Amino acid sequence: MEIEFTGVDLDEVPAVKRVLDTRPPGDSVTAFLSALRGELLRCGYMLSRVVVDGREVGGEEESAFSRTPTDGIERVEVEVAPTGDFVSDTFDECLGAVSRLQSLRDDIATAVRSGEVARVADDFARFAQGLSLLTTAYQDGIHLLVQLGVAGNEDIDRCALKMTRLGQVLREILVAIDTRDLVVVSDALEYEFPDHLSGLSDEFSSWTEQIRGSDAATGCGAPRAENRAEVEDLVTEKE
Repeated sequence: MEIEFTGVDLDEVPAVKRVLDTRPPGDSVTAFLSALRGELLRCGYMLSRVVVDGREVGGEEESAFSRTPTDGIERVEVEVAPTGDFVSDTFDECLGAVSRLQSLRDDIATAVRSGEVARVADDFARFAQGLSLLTTAYQDGIHLLVQLGVAGNEDIDRCALKMTRLGQVLREILVAIDTRDLVVVSDALEYEFPDHLSGLSDEFSSWTEQIRGSDAATGCGAPRAENRAEVEDLVTEKE
């Protein structure tokens, strides 16, 4: 199996070279990528893109190779990125997504005030999905920044509290939509979500500045690459 690396000098990460050199015969592609990912994270890097025999692999797709031995693969292309760079870039994308959600919230709130809940049902589904993507990226990023020494355990607790409150508001709206309690829906959209979205925007901006002002900016782990791609799609919807 031929392996091509870009984004990192393997001489600088000998632990990764050991993974390549000591790969057990018959080891599956999934097991190999898992071992490689673990060593890279310990060295301050992450897998940002993997291509197996011309097929790009990410997220759940990787499990499809759990029974495919590496000896049955001709070529694997691996792109590697410093974790800190990836986190800050992801959070930048999240800032754009927050702007998109704020605009979507305004549209939904206007329709609800006019009693046109059915008309914006699809918009609200996109709004809820967008919030889910943002909170996942936020939580992934904070946990990895703790590993890198940029954040602390208290930041994880604060993040969890924010996500719990946001989830409660979202569930209240979903129940209110089912019962057609437009007052609850309207109040939450107008008076609660703006603060939550503004808070997320402030978090993404603040952490991006801290990452770029620390050693994490040149080598460190990150939100899952496939989640960042979904966030980028959310931003693109606005354009």
